Amino acid sequence: MAIQEKRTKSKLLKSKKIQLFLTFFGVATSAISLTIVTHAWFLSVRNAGVDNPNVEILDEYARSFSYALNGVPIEDEIIEFTPFYPGHVHRKTLTFSLTNLSAHPFFMDLYFNNAGSLDEAPYLDTEGKWGNANYYYYLGSQIALTAVSLSIDGATPTYTSGAGNYLVQTNSVGVTKGQVNGVASAVTSIPRFNIFQNVTIPASKTLSGTIEFTFVDNGTDQSMYFIDWPTTGVSKRQMYAHFYRGA
Repeated sequence: MAIQEKRTKSKLLKSKKIQLFLTFFGVATSAISLTIVTHAWFLSVRNAGVDNPNVEILDEYARSFSYALNGVPIEDEIIEFTPFYPGHVHRKTLTFSLTNLSAHPFFMDLYFNNAGSLDEAPYLDTEGKWGNANYYYYLGSQIALTAVSLSIDGATPTYTSGAGNYLVQTNSVGVTKGQVNGVASAVTSIPRFNIFQNVTIPASKTLSGTIEFTFVDNGTDQSMYFIDWPTTGVSKRQMYAHFYRGA
């Protein structure tokens, strides 16, 4: 009799284990199915949102922007300031057109970023050929932003102009105009150069601009920039535009 009871209990335990296993398996299967269905629904909604032609994704700074240097379109935002000769006749003229394609007005700044050694490399006169020995000659120290002209629908907008500043700021001691040719110490920091700032471009309007850079004739012999400077010198800048909503 005792043996029979043990067998009965054993069968009951096995039956309960099987029931528990089937219950667990059913719950796990349901969870997996729910996960797959949910994931598929998410993908479907995401794809529907992206592909749906009625859904419009707006770029708050959408625009078209083109510019040229002396009539030649610029493709890589790099402006080379060589060769460059003194006087307004040889000035480099940057023209551009920017249309605000967004639904709202935005502000714009145009500038050259901080210049490094690959952007502005001097000629070092170790022999004292052009003045004191071991003077550094930077072409950018002779190049000034001489004119900024902006227009929207034929009217001049309000903006802050960078006209009057040099690509490399040195000093004007001993020259009648412009800056000195060479400096005794290397220029270790060339900060951001603002062409213009804080101009508002209304929605669907086009900002047109003319920017002039001039190799300033400082009244002294600047021959070093055409004879020896090209052997080691570099003067170029990458142009940047910053768009924002204002304060």
